[in-house]
Amino acid sequence: FSAIHAAPHVIGLGFFMLAYLLPYGSEYKAAWIFMLVSGRSFKPFVRGIYLAFWLPFVLLPNLAGLIYRAWTWSPLETVAFYGFSTALMSLYLGVELRRVDGIPFMKPSSGITGDTGAFLAIIVRTIVTIVVIGIQYFVLSISPMIMLAAAVILGVGAYAVVRGSLETLETSIRFQLSNLSTGSTMLYKEVD
Repeated sequence: FSAIHAAPHVIGLGFFMLAYLLPYGSEYKAAWIFMLVSGRSFKPFVRGIYLAFWLPFVLLPNLAGLIYRAWTWSPLETVAFYGFSTALMSLYLGVELRRVDGIPFMKPSSGITGDTGAFLAIIVRTIVTIVVIGIQYFVLSISPMIMLAAAVILGVGAYAVVRGSLETLETSIRFQLSNLSTGSTMLYKEVD
């Protein structure tokens, strides 16, 4: 067991922070642009959000590691670990994308302060990560075949979770846009 075995979990914690910060930005008034596009555009848009994080943070590091470790590990160990790592990181990304509520960068960043629930979520997420690392070390690292089986199971689970997360994100974007299109009742007040 080495530091490389903890890499998928560290990147998974990075996805946690990313999902927390993704909705906020300084150009939140530009959300009206999304009201001009067709409703069919949101499904490819949320897939693009997923791929924008999956390609550089999941596929490329695992592919680079696979190529590098192919010289030092056995082929079965290499494929088993990097298959497991790819599936686990995809699962982490899918779970965390479910937490994104609305269009990325379209909420004022002033909403970040004072979120006490985020601190508790970080603690719980860290505990879950430590437990998963323990399972990986004590159960899955026994045999490359066990890790390969876990990779297949996690891959199927990640596929299901990602599909649900993308649907949830698309619904959340539509909801945010419907709220924007109806306007705020507190924006205008009648003067007597």
